[in-house]
Amino acid sequence: MTGQDRVTIRQAAEGLLRAPDGRTGKDYLDHLHPAHLHSVLARGFADLTAHRLYRDAGIGAFQPAR
Repeated sequence: MTGQDRVTIRQAAEGLLRAPDGRTGKDYLDHLHPAHLHSVLARGFADLTAHRLYRDAGIGAFQPAR
């Protein structure tokens, strides 16, 4: 998504809200409130961390478990 091992919730949200051609501004997942999308992503990363697929890499950042 970012070309890096570490990803923040903000980067994940930006990646989901960007069209393949780089356009932004339209919410392609129908999440009208960015706070809601960030909350959904945080829960998802927490679940991935609980299953040891990702690990916490600092406040709001995660990276794949190795």
